[in-house]
Amino acid sequence: MSKYEGRLVLNNFSKLLYELYNAQKFFCATRRLHFRRARARKVARAHQEVKSAGQRDRQLQRAFSK
Repeated sequence: MSKYEGRLVLNNFSKLLYELYNAQKFFCATRRLHFRRARARKVARAHQEVKSAGQRDRQLQRAFSK
């Protein structure tokens, strides 16, 4: 293998590594975003349940206080 061929192989290998690195970063970022959105939905649902439970408690207190 000549010096030129060695550089060409190294250059192509470096490009492939860089593409793999970018693909991994993109995949991890997409996964992280999906996880955050899913978690945000769960948290919002939990807050809604707590809020509705509090409203039910207040309604019951009003009903029994009359």
